[in-house]
Amino acid sequence: MFSKEILAAFFDTYVELWKSERDSLPMAGFDKEWPSPCTREVLGEKASWLPVERQPKGSLAGVGDGFDTIIHPDLDTYFSSYFSDNIKAHFQDKPLELLFAWSEDDFTRLQENLIGHGVAKQRARQDLTFFFALIDDDRFLSIENQSGRVVLEVLGSRKTTVIAESMTDLFAELRPALNAT
Repeated sequence: MFSKEILAAFFDTYVELWKSERDSLPMAGFDKEWPSPCTREVLGEKASWLPVERQPKGSLAGVGDGFDTIIHPDLDTYFSSYFSDNIKAHFQDKPLELLFAWSEDDFTRLQENLIGHGVAKQRARQDLTFFFALIDDDRFLSIENQSGRVVLEVLGSRKTTVIAESMTDLFAELRPALNAT
């Protein structure tokens, strides 16, 4: 079962990579219209930040209610345990960008996007999946809601490719990166 501890260990590795390679906390573009509990110090148009554990933990139950199902607990843990900026990483030497909610407002927007994705899957009469990472403009990683397997999806294609049996298996091989190229 995927846990917030697995996520916390990944975040720690990411922050340590920033500190060792850039001698700073992670940096992101700063937008005063999108405040975040992650922000540590504003430096002009950039801000240093750290992932922040959500207290209390969020929930994707509302997304599940829209489909009369329970959201897979691994995905709920992934999106509901922390606020964070998106993080670049490598899986089996392939670059990707992990998506996270930056703030409560962003979490609301994320849920709306997850619902939109789920509706598109239902209309196409496909198994329910929910995205959590981008590969490029046309490819993304999702979790199969029923099985919990991590799949590669291609925009506009019905075909999916299983890349990990679970989020835990994915994160065992995932390596944070400062850029995904």
